[in-house]
Amino acid sequence: MLKNHLLIFLRKSLRRKAFTAINFTGLSVSVAGALLIYLYVANELSFDRFHENGTRIYRMYAAYAHPGDAVSEFPDTPFNLGPTLAQNFDGIDAVTRVVDMSSSLMVRVGDSWFNETGIYEADSTFFKIFTGQFVAGTPAALGRPHFVVITTSTAERFFGGADEAMGKELKVSLYGEGSYTVGGVVKDFPANSHFRFSSLLSMDYAHEELERNIL
Repeated sequence: MLKNHLLIFLRKSLRRKAFTAINFTGLSVSVAGALLIYLYVANELSFDRFHENGTRIYRMYAAYAHPGDAVSEFPDTPFNLGPTLAQNFDGIDAVTRVVDMSSSLMVRVGDSWFNETGIYEADSTFFKIFTGQFVAGTPAALGRPHFVVITTSTAERFFGGADEAMGKELKVSLYGEGSYTVGGVVKDFPANSHFRFSSLLSMDYAHEELERNIL
Protein backbone atom coordinates (compact mmCIF):
# COMPACT_ATOMS: atom_id res chain seq x y z
CA MET A 1 0.00 0.00 0.00
CA LEU A 2 2.74 2.45 0.97
CA LYS A 3 4.70 1.53 -2.15
CA ASN A 4 1.71 2.33 -4.37
CA HIS A 5 1.21 5.72 -2.70
CA LEU A 6 4.88 6.58 -3.23
CA LEU A 7 4.74 5.60 -6.90
CA ILE A 8 1.63 7.74 -7.46
CA PHE A 9 3.29 10.66 -5.66
CA LEU A 10 6.45 10.39 -7.78
CA ARG A 11 4.50 10.16 -11.05
CA LYS A 12 2.46 13.27 -10.24
CA SER A 13 5.56 15.12 -9.11
CA LEU A 14 7.45 14.33 -12.31
CA ARG A 15 4.51 15.43 -14.46
CA ARG A 16 4.26 18.82 -12.73
CA LYS A 17 7.90 19.60 -12.00
CA ALA A 18 7.56 23.37 -11.58
CA PHE A 19 4.62 23.04 -9.18
CA THR A 20 6.47 20.36 -7.21
CA ALA A 21 9.61 22.51 -6.99
CA ILE A 22 7.60 25.46 -5.65
CA ASN A 23 5.94 23.24 -3.03
CA PHE A 24 9.22 21.71 -1.90
CA THR A 25 10.88 25.13 -1.74
CA GLY A 26 8.05 26.54 0.37
CA LEU A 27 8.10 23.52 2.67
CA SER A 28 11.88 23.75 3.09
CA VAL A 29 11.77 27.48 3.90
CA SER A 30 8.93 26.92 6.40
CA VAL A 31 10.75 24.08 8.18
CA ALA A 32 14.01 26.05 8.26
CA GLY A 33 12.23 29.13 9.65
CA ALA A 34 10.44 27.11 12.32
CA LEU A 35 13.73 25.43 13.28
CA LEU A 36 15.54 28.76 13.58
CA ILE A 37 12.75 30.20 15.74
CA TYR A 38 12.85 27.10 17.95
CA LEU A 39 16.64 27.29 18.37
CA TYR A 40 16.49 31.01 19.18
CA VAL A 41 13.74 30.61 21.77
CA ALA A 42 15.40 27.53 23.31
CA ASN A 43 18.68 29.45 23.60
CA GLU A 44 16.99 32.46 25.22
CA LEU A 45 15.13 30.28 27.72
CA SER A 46 18.31 28.37 28.61
CA PHE A 47 20.17 31.43 29.92
CA ASP A 48 21.49 31.02 33.48
CA ARG A 49 19.59 27.74 33.94
CA PHE A 50 22.84 26.03 35.01
CA HIS A 51 22.67 27.84 38.36
CA GLU A 52 21.16 25.54 40.99
CA ASN A 53 19.17 28.44 42.48
CA GLY A 54 18.54 30.18 39.17
CA THR A 55 14.81 30.65 39.78
CA ARG A 56 15.52 32.42 43.09
CA ILE A 57 18.20 34.84 41.90
CA TYR A 58 17.23 38.49 41.39
CA ARG A 59 19.31 41.39 40.16
CA MET A 60 18.83 44.83 41.67
CA TYR A 61 18.38 47.81 39.37
CA ALA A 62 18.24 51.52 40.04
CA ALA A 63 15.76 53.70 38.16
CA TYR A 64 16.39 57.39 37.49
CA ALA A 65 14.10 59.97 35.93
CA HIS A 66 13.97 63.74 35.71
CA PRO A 67 10.54 65.39 35.55
CA GLY A 68 9.17 64.95 32.05
CA ASP A 69 11.82 62.44 31.01
CA ALA A 70 11.54 58.71 30.50
CA VAL A 71 12.69 56.41 33.28
CA SER A 72 16.20 55.03 32.79
CA GLU A 73 17.27 51.81 34.49
CA PHE A 74 20.84 50.95 35.44
CA PRO A 75 22.35 47.87 37.12
CA ASP A 76 24.44 50.18 39.34
CA THR A 77 23.20 50.46 42.91
CA PRO A 78 24.60 51.95 46.14
CA PHE A 79 27.38 49.80 47.53
CA ASN A 80 25.68 49.24 50.87
CA LEU A 81 22.23 48.45 49.43
CA GLY A 82 22.68 44.67 49.41
CA PRO A 83 23.76 44.27 53.04
CA THR A 84 21.07 46.74 54.14
CA LEU A 85 18.32 44.76 52.39
CA ALA A 86 19.59 41.47 53.82
CA GLN A 87 19.53 42.90 57.34
CA ASN A 88 16.10 44.49 57.14
CA PHE A 89 13.96 42.21 54.94
CA ASP A 90 12.92 38.62 55.55
CA GLY A 91 13.10 36.15 52.67
CA ILE A 92 16.56 37.20 51.47
CA ASP A 93 18.86 34.23 52.03
CA ALA A 94 22.03 35.72 50.59
CA VAL A 95 23.27 38.87 48.88
CA THR A 96 26.39 39.35 46.79
CA ARG A 97 27.91 42.42 45.20
CA VAL A 98 29.88 42.41 41.98
CA VAL A 99 31.92 45.38 40.82
CA ASP A 100 33.10 45.72 37.23
CA MET A 101 36.61 47.06 37.71
CA SER A 102 37.19 48.24 34.14
CA SER A 103 36.62 47.36 30.51
CA SER A 104 40.24 46.16 30.56
CA LEU A 105 43.07 46.00 33.07
CA MET A 106 46.74 45.20 32.78
CA VAL A 107 47.72 42.03 34.63
CA ARG A 108 51.32 41.00 35.27
CA VAL A 109 52.24 37.36 35.77
CA GLY A 110 55.97 37.07 36.35
CA ASP A 111 57.56 39.00 33.52
CA SER A 112 54.54 38.69 31.22
CA TRP A 113 51.81 41.30 30.79
CA PHE A 114 48.20 40.63 29.76
CA ASN A 115 45.50 43.11 28.76
CA GLU A 116 42.53 41.48 30.48
CA THR A 117 38.76 41.98 30.34
CA GLY A 118 36.15 40.42 32.58
CA ILE A 119 37.82 41.28 35.88
CA TYR A 120 35.46 41.92 38.79
CA GLU A 121 35.56 42.35 42.53
CA ALA A 122 33.12 40.00 44.26
CA ASP A 123 31.80 39.37 47.74
CA SER A 124 32.68 36.18 49.62
CA THR A 125 29.04 35.12 49.10
CA PHE A 126 29.31 35.06 45.30
CA PHE A 127 29.33 31.26 44.99
CA LYS A 128 26.54 30.88 47.54
CA ILE A 129 24.29 32.42 44.90
CA PHE A 130 25.91 31.45 41.61
CA THR A 131 26.87 27.87 40.85
CA GLY A 132 30.56 27.40 40.08
CA GLN A 133 32.34 24.12 39.38
CA PHE A 134 35.73 24.35 41.07
CA VAL A 135 38.57 22.30 39.61
CA ALA A 136 41.05 23.59 42.21
CA GLY A 137 40.74 25.50 45.46
CA THR A 138 37.45 26.50 47.10
CA PRO A 139 34.97 29.42 47.08
CA ALA A 140 36.39 30.42 50.48
CA ALA A 141 39.19 32.20 48.58
CA LEU A 142 36.89 35.18 48.01
CA GLY A 143 36.66 35.66 51.76
CA ARG A 144 40.41 36.20 52.08
CA PRO A 145 42.02 39.60 51.39
CA HIS A 146 44.04 39.88 48.18
CA PHE A 147 42.96 36.50 46.82
CA VAL A 148 41.52 35.80 43.39
CA VAL A 149 39.41 33.09 41.75
CA ILE A 150 40.14 32.62 38.06
CA THR A 151 38.55 30.55 35.31
CA THR A 152 40.13 27.48 33.75
CA SER A 153 40.78 29.33 30.48
CA THR A 154 42.50 32.14 32.39
CA ALA A 155 44.59 29.63 34.38
CA GLU A 156 45.73 27.99 31.15
CA ARG A 157 46.72 31.30 29.59
CA PHE A 158 48.50 32.62 32.68
CA PHE A 159 50.06 29.51 34.19
CA GLY A 160 49.50 26.57 31.85
CA GLY A 161 46.78 24.87 33.90
CA ALA A 162 44.60 24.89 37.03
CA ASP A 163 46.97 22.97 39.31
CA GLU A 164 49.91 25.11 38.26
CA ALA A 165 47.92 28.29 39.02
CA MET A 166 47.12 27.49 42.66
CA GLY A 167 49.04 29.64 45.10
CA LYS A 168 50.63 31.69 42.35
CA GLU A 169 50.63 35.47 42.40
CA LEU A 170 49.45 37.96 39.83
CA LYS A 171 49.65 41.74 39.81
CA VAL A 172 46.65 43.81 38.77
CA SER A 173 46.83 47.50 37.85
CA LEU A 174 44.11 48.34 40.36
CA TYR A 175 44.50 50.94 43.13
CA GLY A 176 48.12 51.16 41.98
CA GLU A 177 49.34 47.64 41.38
CA GLY A 178 47.54 45.17 43.65
CA SER A 179 48.95 41.73 44.33
CA TYR A 180 46.53 38.78 44.40
CA THR A 181 47.11 35.11 45.19
CA VAL A 182 45.22 32.48 43.19
CA GLY A 183 43.02 30.65 45.70
CA GLY A 184 40.62 28.93 43.33
CA VAL A 185 40.07 27.90 39.72
CA VAL A 186 36.52 27.48 38.46
CA LYS A 187 35.19 26.27 35.13
CA ASP A 188 34.22 29.03 32.70
CA PHE A 189 30.55 29.91 32.81
CA PRO A 190 28.82 28.62 29.65
CA ALA A 191 28.00 30.87 26.72
CA ASN A 192 24.32 30.98 27.68
CA SER A 193 25.06 33.09 30.74
CA HIS A 194 24.43 36.84 30.95
CA PHE A 195 27.45 37.19 33.26
CA ARG A 196 30.88 35.84 32.35
CA PHE A 197 34.19 36.66 34.01
CA SER A 198 37.87 35.82 33.74
CA SER A 199 38.89 36.74 37.29
CA LEU A 200 37.08 37.46 40.55
CA LEU A 201 39.07 39.54 43.00
CA SER A 202 38.15 39.29 46.67
CA MET A 203 36.23 42.40 47.69
CA ASP A 204 38.39 45.26 48.91
CA TYR A 205 36.51 46.18 52.08
CA ALA A 206 38.86 49.06 52.85
CA HIS A 207 37.75 50.59 49.57
CA GLU A 208 34.15 49.79 50.51
CA GLU A 209 34.39 52.14 53.49
CA LEU A 210 35.47 54.95 51.16
CA GLU A 211 32.52 54.25 48.90
CA ARG A 212 30.14 54.10 51.86
CA ASN A 213 31.03 57.67 52.80
CA ILE A 214 30.34 58.88 49.28
CA LEU A 215 26.89 57.33 48.88
